[in-house]
Amino acid sequence: MPAPEVMRYLLPKHFVFYRPRDIVSGDFFWVDKRDETVLIAVADCTGHGVPGAFMSMLGISLLNEISSKYGDQPTNELMDELRDQLIAALGQTGDKYEARDGIEMSLVAINTLSREVQFTGANQHLYTFQKGELVVIRGDRMPVGIHAMSGKLFSSHSMKLNRGDSLYMFSDGYADQFGGENRKKYGSPRLKTLLTDLQQNIMHDQKEDIEKEFDNWKGKQEQIDDVLMIGIKL
Repeated sequence: MPAPEVMRYLLPKHFVFYRPRDIVSGDFFWVDKRDETVLIAVADCTGHGVPGAFMSMLGISLLNEISSKYGDQPTNELMDELRDQLIAALGQTGDKYEARDGIEMSLVAINTLSREVQFTGANQHLYTFQKGELVVIRGDRMPVGIHAMSGKLFSSHSMKLNRGDSLYMFSDGYADQFGGENRKKYGSPRLKTLLTDLQQNIMHDQKEDIEKEFDNWKGKQEQIDDVLMIGIKL
């Protein structure tokens, strides 16, 4: 995955909160640059531990290959190509008895000069804070991989953000973590409130508060899934 130095160079104002459940992870993030556009992906593969890590390696490899050939394409076309290549690599046919391995993913393209943003989501959403107000951009309800909706093309969302606006990409591990007094899931409403309350903080401090909140919520409960969240301020 990208080295911290590379991330700081491409995205000066960002944080990465990455907490694998095991030594290796089914969550991964990926970044690439084409001219003034930075591509960022946050992915959650089927499984965790070693099986999830193998899927992560395959996903990263395919993203590198696709980006080198089609890096100037819209995010939805890149996601369509990734799905086609993943299905081919796994030999998926749609047979009801075969494994339904796949990837849930957010793919974002940020023009660092114009601050124009494209987003495509596969069972993931994008949280943006525009002038301090939360705007949720919803992804498509299908994964990257064989699925009943595999014949449907992914959609793309475009927006122009202002200086100081922020966006957040994440897997479901944070919101799905059990904890608190009643051992319930953290949940999306709490996550939205947490991120809203942190908007005046710099990204470094946001990461510290997000990590502290996760640990306080989890308490002595077992971590149930890999956790990955990336925040970016423009």
